[in-house]
Amino acid sequence: MIREFDDEQVRRNPADYHANLKVFEALWEHATKLGALPPKDPLEGLEVDLRLAEALNVLSFSPYEREAIERAVEVEIGNSLVRFATAEDLVVHKVLAGRARDLEDVRSILL
Repeated sequence: MIREFDDEQVRRNPADYHANLKVFEALWEHATKLGALPPKDPLEGLEVDLRLAEALNVLSFSPYEREAIERAVEVEIGNSLVRFATAEDLVVHKVLAGRARDLEDVRSILL
């Protein structure tokens, strides 16, 4: 059932790089105004995050997850390129996780 959902989402909603980049830039600007970005130490926690991302990528089998990884936007932070999920994919992942905090995050992304 999830695989069918994934396939249908990919078919109905092809990636739009420019629209996704505008959403990302708006989120970055909002986070900057809130003082959440840029981080005081841009490398803080990065090693843990990269290891987690690598583990998740290895475990990613659904077509939707593969497409989401391909749609990720590269952003230069310091001397490194870091890939971020598009806002649309982030919303899908958070809705599927379904935890209260994730649903709050979705609400803040969409408002």
